[in-house]
Amino acid sequence: MVHLVKGPVQITGTIEENIVFGDDSVRARIPDAVAAACPDHDLEILPNGLGTQIGEKGINLSGGQKARVALARAIARDADIFLLDDPIAALNAHIGKKVFEDAICGMLRGKTVFLVTHQLHQLPKVDTVVVLDEGRIVETGAFKDLIEIEGGSLVADAVLASFLTTLFMVPLWCDIKTMRGSDFGAATAADDEDKDDDSPHVAHIPKGATLVTCGAVTIRDLEIRYPSRPDHAVIQDLSLDIQPGEKVGVVGRTGSGKLTLMTALFRIMEASKGSIAIDGIDIASLGLKTLRSRLQIIPQEPVLFKGTVRSNLDFATKYTDDELWAALGLVGLKDFVGTLDGKLDAAIEENGANLSMGQRQLMCLCKAILAKPKVLIMDEATASVDAEADRRIQESIETQFAATTVLSIAHRLNTIAAFDRVLVLDGGRIAEFDAPHVRLGRSGSVFGDMVDATGAANAAVIRQIAADHFAVTYRDLASQSFSTIA
Repeated sequence: MVHLVKGPVQITGTIEENIVFGDDSVRARIPDAVAAACPDHDLEILPNGLGTQIGEKGINLSGGQKARVALARAIARDADIFLLDDPIAALNAHIGKKVFEDAICGMLRGKTVFLVTHQLHQLPKVDTVVVLDEGRIVETGAFKDLIEIEGGSLVADAVLASFLTTLFMVPLWCDIKTMRGSDFGAATAADDEDKDDDSPHVAHIPKGATLVTCGAVTIRDLEIRYPSRPDHAVIQDLSLDIQPGEKVGVVGRTGSGKLTLMTALFRIMEASKGSIAIDGIDIASLGLKTLRSRLQIIPQEPVLFKGTVRSNLDFATKYTDDELWAALGLVGLKDFVGTLDGKLDAAIEENGANLSMGQRQLMCLCKAILAKPKVLIMDEATASVDAEADRRIQESIETQFAATTVLSIAHRLNTIAAFDRVLVLDGGRIAEFDAPHVRLGRSGSVFGDMVDATGAANAAVIRQIAADHFAVTYRDLASQSFSTIA
């Protein structure tokens, strides 16, 4: 039996060594496993293919690459039973569809596979759906039979919820687009004391901003190269403007530069050319504490520390109990934390090991809500959560982050269909940058192809969401323009 956990382990060594993982008997199956789990493009962009060296904890791989290497490791084992914990969650729609068909439905055909998943569009292709609620089996059967149960079923409700979560998320931030101006530079002269703080590990810790900003992001001629591959520009000649409060989805296949662009905003990766400015101030002129205290990130792999609920939410002890409980209520964790021994002072194990992946993600969302950032980075924040948690995150973007500039790396395209614009990256360059509805109306659109890869029914929902948001946005902008003229 093989168990593939979420957040799989990588060892320092080559990709091939990470697949072999001490079992030389699997070497003959590696080519087929890699072909099914890692599309050719992945190996093409790696400097030495299977011989590419992986750093500690897979630091030089994207979340999607880590997931596929782990999946290749699993299916290279010729077991009879496979336990797979949502291995598609970290993949974009096109790659996820191919991996699901080639690896899970292909190479593992004839094997017994238990697939834990929040990707509900996969359910029609499985033999049996088992629905769990608080540790008990409440429904089981074929997807078609459960959907057609008179009076509805939990499966039907979940599928409906996953569509309605985004279908009715009409944005409330249209009026924010007229915000202009900046006072981001007001404190730059006062922050010389933190110029030498160059630790990347403080990026996710809110420091209590003393400066009110608007959140306009301007990127000019940006180029980024990794020290390990100075001959290869991961980001190339990238220029764009993001308005205060704008919501931008960032998509692209593995290696397109999505995560590199996000890390550049925190100056974890420094630009080799060009500049990034927030509210007109070049971030290279700011101390790292100053810069990172103005930003928040909800990462794909949420990080929690050994401590308590309180210490993880309020590292600097800035908030009252009432504020902590209110934020927990907004993300749906208030009742859960209320049942724990110690409540806000309940123990959290290292890396949040005593919480589910979804609960850890919601804890990170709670931290971001408390910090009230003007720029929020989301790295596939809904990949590991169910439809209800997904709904809460989407509602938070509308309400708690209505005035916040949001850049969201997304594989679940439903989550960004109602965003203002979508940025499609390809080879570190901008392939497309426009409103989702506009891109979906263009023949040959890369974003359109990605949406279609999610399946006909889901693609129709995404297109409707994008069209509705576009109509609302431009109706409100037209109304504002008329009022200004009048």
